[in-house]
Amino acid sequence: MKKSVLQPPERPNQSAFDRLRAWPVVFNVNQATRYLGAGDNDMASVYLARWKKSGMVQSTGPRSGVYFNLVANPKAAEEHLVDALLFAFSSAVLIGASVLHDAGWTTQIPKKLQIACLAEREGRRTVPVWDQVEFFLRPRGWYQQFHGQMLRGENYGALASLTPAAALVDAYLRPDGGEWQPDADDLDIPDECKPELASAWKQAGLDDSVLEDLLSDSGPAPPHRG
Repeated sequence: MKKSVLQPPERPNQSAFDRLRAWPVVFNVNQATRYLGAGDNDMASVYLARWKKSGMVQSTGPRSGVYFNLVANPKAAEEHLVDALLFAFSSAVLIGASVLHDAGWTTQIPKKLQIACLAEREGRRTVPVWDQVEFFLRPRGWYQQFHGQMLRGENYGALASLTPAAALVDAYLRPDGGEWQPDADDLDIPDECKPELASAWKQAGLDDSVLEDLLSDSGPAPPHRG
């Protein structure tokens, strides 16, 4: 990702295209305020709203404050989503159906990338809303619990991801129905992965009978968008 650095106020007569061509491919409203030499974020937001309408920038979501620079890269929203995630949420971890589908453990295709982020960061109590990402808040203890079951450098570069076994365990640690939880017939767990899953399941203290049902009933299912 292009480095985000403080730039001097730009000339008043500089075109929007020339401004954005020198900006990072991912930036936030605070940076825009500095780059523009604007008095406050409200002033910068006026520029950003205008540029968004003209197709020169794209917001990651309503009131997110994070933008893709489409002048620097017209495919920024597609190619730099992970950069934007890590720029805004250093605690971001891939979880749920996103992990299991990538690993081939389920044919369910999530509509959005499923991401955990730290609930306590700056006192956050509300779930962020992004167009391409579904966020789930996790306490600091969750990161400690799954620290040894995270991978990096797989399908999403620097973005951490739970292992498939940990992602399934995490799904079943939340029985309230507020998050995605696969049925047995949604799963196709490879035989060579079942011992790892059994170990992770036991370590989490989950019900053995539920795991037995998952392992005995898991198998191919027709594609379904979840």
